[in-house]
Amino acid sequence: MMTRPKLIWHGAVRCCRALTTLLTIYLTNSGCRLYYFICSPSVASLEDRQLKLDRRNANLLANMLLRNGGTWIKAGQFLSTRPDVLPMAYIEALTPLQNQADSEPQQFIERVLQTAYGTNWKSRFSSFEMTAVYGASIAVVHKAVTNNGVPVALKIKRMDIDEMFSVDIKLYRFIAYLVSMIYRKFDFISAVEVFLRALQRELDFEQEARNVLEIARQKHIAGIRVAELIPEYSCAQIVALKWVDGYPLIHYLESVGHTERKRILSLLQNSFIQQIMRFGLFQGDPHPGNFLVDESGNIFLLDFGLLNRISNRERLSYANILLAVLDGDLNRFSSALSAGGIVNLPEEAFSAKLTMLIKSASMTTTERLSNSEVEKLIKDLMNILNKHAVQIPDHFMMTGRVLITLTGLFHRFEIKPQAVEIRQVLFE
Repeated sequence: MMTRPKLIWHGAVRCCRALTTLLTIYLTNSGCRLYYFICSPSVASLEDRQLKLDRRNANLLANMLLRNGGTWIKAGQFLSTRPDVLPMAYIEALTPLQNQADSEPQQFIERVLQTAYGTNWKSRFSSFEMTAVYGASIAVVHKAVTNNGVPVALKIKRMDIDEMFSVDIKLYRFIAYLVSMIYRKFDFISAVEVFLRALQRELDFEQEARNVLEIARQKHIAGIRVAELIPEYSCAQIVALKWVDGYPLIHYLESVGHTERKRILSLLQNSFIQQIMRFGLFQGDPHPGNFLVDESGNIFLLDFGLLNRISNRERLSYANILLAVLDGDLNRFSSALSAGGIVNLPEEAFSAKLTMLIKSASMTTTERLSNSEVEKLIKDLMNILNKHAVQIPDHFMMTGRVLITLTGLFHRFEIKPQAVEIRQVLFE
């Protein structure tokens, strides 16, 4: 494990790498604006040049986050859900950021197991695989079989991740302060604080264990399962779940036909609407790696480090939005968005586009859009948010992350979003 001075040194290196990347992005954007001022290019030429620059800079940002690793990858995933902060090119570059796949050293894993289960920890298992079966940004997963024959997945916190977070939290705030001094259009300091609060929750494995128990108590729609917690094997460094034999969501969707893909994606869509609208709590990190499909076609929800909650008042705002869309009442729809806490929204343009998207994606209607039309609508909406510096409450951004993820899956597998079974989701 790293000493405190070494942690600070590595933190400083990550910070310098981040500042260098952000400075490069700032200078290239400034140079491009100077070119526009001097040369006065056509609108089409200007937009094309800006798009190419945004894509290049977005890739620089994504690569920096990958090199820094750990919580910085989480930061990239968080930023990929903030169209109110970043242009669309950045959202596209950051969205594919996947969790790390490397293992932790065997000595470290053994030390954690010894701390958790005692010096005779091996007696608690009939078998233990030292090679991680999955690696994420803050944890690795090892497969084992308990001494009473129960296969388990042990999610083990990465080495020094808590200590790294205690160093990085200061660096994130410092960078946010610098960026906010240069780019005043958005409140980067508040955005970073939202991210840090979410990350701190994900690092609390004891809270995650409680989250698993809480979400498992809910009455999910048929076909949705929650991996079972093994409390006696869980602790501050480990979350133990009963092993699920299944296929990662993406692999499963790639191996089946169109009809089954449509069923699985519709099931996932309905599940999240149920979690948000009925339970008032939902899985806050909905990337595909957090879902498995078993041989019976059930979807298992795996990761609840971030379990987001929606207050009754916020759920009411979603209900009002839903009813306004069903009735096709744009004025009431705009009022519902404003009542939900959205500020600076250009109501007419945004409401019309969002209503069209929601109707196509989730309502019982014949107004179906193609995947390319849905993708264009989402890009238009994100550009509106960015252009007008729209301020969006955290709960809308959290649910928006779900929408972006699900829409991306529908688009990737060329499935048209299906009508939501409102009665099943909310009442049965």
